[in-house]
Amino acid sequence: MSKKVGWFLALLGATLFLVLAISCSTPEPSPQETVAETAAPALPAVDYNEMVFVPAGKCILGGPADNDVTKFSSPPHEVNLKSFWIDKYEVTFEQFVQFVADTGYDTKGNWRTFFDENKSMLPVFNVTLEDAKAYAKWAKKRLPTQEEWEKAASWDPTKNEQRRWPWGNEWKDGAANAGSRNINDIGLFVQDVSFYGARDMLGNVYEWTDSFYDAYPNCKAKDPNFARKLYVVKGASIYIDGKIWYLSARSPFPSNAILAMGFRCAKDATPEDEAKYNK
Repeated sequence: MSKKVGWFLALLGATLFLVLAISCSTPEPSPQETVAETAAPALPAVDYNEMVFVPAGKCILGGPADNDVTKFSSPPHEVNLKSFWIDKYEVTFEQFVQFVADTGYDTKGNWRTFFDENKSMLPVFNVTLEDAKAYAKWAKKRLPTQEEWEKAASWDPTKNEQRRWPWGNEWKDGAANAGSRNINDIGLFVQDVSFYGARDMLGNVYEWTDSFYDAYPNCKAKDPNFARKLYVVKGASIYIDGKIWYLSARSPFPSNAILAMGFRCAKDATPEDEAKYNK
């Protein structure tokens, strides 16, 4: 082998060694760096003062008589409601604490036991009906009737039909915080939203209404609770499997009950609202 060929091969080998050394010393991105680059966008901010408009008109309420969950809320029947507004979200601890601070109201429920200032966007719970009404009055609102609540949660005017769950008639695992035994921030379950835009109508906390638990017209089921002047509570909450709990179902509770009891408010629509939104 000539000296020129030997020199060339030595130079080539040194070059290859340098290239390999540089490539091997370049760090690969860490799993953390890869995740950071592809992280999901943050959830949109929640405006807990927002309300949604429900136009005047007829709807169907109530459930089937042959279903154990809805037999005391049967039969399906037509009602005609005026326009109203309903809170988009359940009332939060932050809102309720502000109400108590502003008014000095002596609450009846033991909600303070569960209050954590670092979790102020949880829906307030363990409040009595009287507590909920007092808050609503302070907020210049009121509690919804059972009919208003159910229409806002289940009625689809485009199809002129009830929905079993806020999103439709097909169950979706994980769509609502129902049966989990853990209360979550309002608006976290983005699929638990009705046609009108009300959130968390199936899951999270039970919700007080301002309606007595009475038999619906032509109801054949006999419930001794019909005669006890109890109040209607709506929603499945964290204690009931949402898959079996239609929005037409109702629960009867005394006004001083507190277990996972929360609420949202409603208010009457003005003539100006109706002219603008009833189209």
